[in-house]
Amino acid sequence: MTIMWRIIISFAVFFSGILSHIVDPEQYLQSYGYLAKSETGQHSPITWKGAIRKFQRFANVPETGRLDEATLSKMEAPRCGVADVRGYALPIVSWSRRCISWKLINHTPDMSVEEQKMAITRGINYWTTVTNIFFTEVGAHEPADLTISFGRGNHEKTCNPFDGPGGVLAHAYYPEDGRLHFDDDEFWTEGGHDGTNLRIVTFHEMGHALGLGHSNDPRAIMAPIYQGYWPHRDNDIVPADDTHGIQSLYGVKDHTMTSRSPIIEPVPTISPQQFNPCTETFDAIFTTDDGVTYAMKDGVVAKMSPQEKRPVYYRYYDLFDVKPTVDTAFFSNIPLSRGLFILSGTDMYRYYYDKRSQTFILSPGYPKNNADVLRYPTHPDAAFPDPSGWINIYEGDRFVFYYVGEKEVRSEKTVNFHGNLPSNLDAATAKDGLAFFFKGSDYYTLVPGTFKVKGPFRKDKKWMGC
Repeated sequence: MTIMWRIIISFAVFFSGILSHIVDPEQYLQSYGYLAKSETGQHSPITWKGAIRKFQRFANVPETGRLDEATLSKMEAPRCGVADVRGYALPIVSWSRRCISWKLINHTPDMSVEEQKMAITRGINYWTTVTNIFFTEVGAHEPADLTISFGRGNHEKTCNPFDGPGGVLAHAYYPEDGRLHFDDDEFWTEGGHDGTNLRIVTFHEMGHALGLGHSNDPRAIMAPIYQGYWPHRDNDIVPADDTHGIQSLYGVKDHTMTSRSPIIEPVPTISPQQFNPCTETFDAIFTTDDGVTYAMKDGVVAKMSPQEKRPVYYRYYDLFDVKPTVDTAFFSNIPLSRGLFILSGTDMYRYYYDKRSQTFILSPGYPKNNADVLRYPTHPDAAFPDPSGWINIYEGDRFVFYYVGEKEVRSEKTVNFHGNLPSNLDAATAKDGLAFFFKGSDYYTLVPGTFKVKGPFRKDKKWMGC
């Protein structure tokens, strides 16, 4: 920035009489994503005015392209330290689980510990009123997904130092980092207009910790500028823009769901560390259209993607907003029946994959009863769809196959129709245009263009990168 610009800004700040925290506009625009740093330290008039206009547009002030009083006033206002412009290096992400633990690392001297925890809890729980996510506070010596702390200046030797009273109040990191930092040079309060309200700032920063960026809607809690105090009420409503944003990540609130804390969730009969889909049997297996394979067993899901050398393990409730008992599952790309289907006794559950949250959300109208849909066997062993539109469901020594199109067709065969395919299969899936059947430590593959299988092959040698 030129010396002339600094002189002009200094006079604007002096005469405005309403600015409490002086900032360098060039550094401000760079810090919050509006202006790229220049190797020469100089910016062309077009670049400079464009950055100012971009900020003015986001801040809802007249787009003059000049550092006028309205623009400087917005820059001087207390705000969040997270950038407004997210950039290509920070994609929209969310937590891979729905039960999130948190703990308070240290405390501000401005409030009692009990008051701080109450304010933080209220700020966190606003989000739980509109989406399917739950929070649990854990003890100081327990591991936590989220850590909340107070610090000053270059706290934790980060690249985002605090700047003293006013200016940056707090910042948080996107999932699944889990850190929320509050500037202890602020005077933190709850229940009055004095100081900076801890509950409201926590509400905002938790939005970042859950995956939300800043909003240019001045009514949104995720607007970057601190909005001041408003009293807490039990029936407070999350603003519409924030509600839409958080539901795009975690779904619309299902009020039949209750908190499913990982601390009290029943432990599966087999631990993730012991479940090896390459050598052990599993309840179901399916492959999505992006080439990711999921094997399911006793409440544990092993996720195997082409980019990963080893499986990544989840509990059912981490990946499914509603989790049935699993007999078998299949993923269908057939236009009239697209999605993940889990068969559980006489019920069929259909899910769509939410790419932002990387979880499976139950489709409206499901589960459906077997009698209303495909009339498949009561306790199927395996199922898969083939590319021609047929869905194959196996139970014992027989299988039923359906064609789902303008006119549904249903037929039934015994497994010896496939040659030497054994009965009572463990699971089946379709992948890379082929069908795979699993039984014990072996697998079989359906020969393309025929109904016959080849195998058995050792699962640990050729399947899932074992």
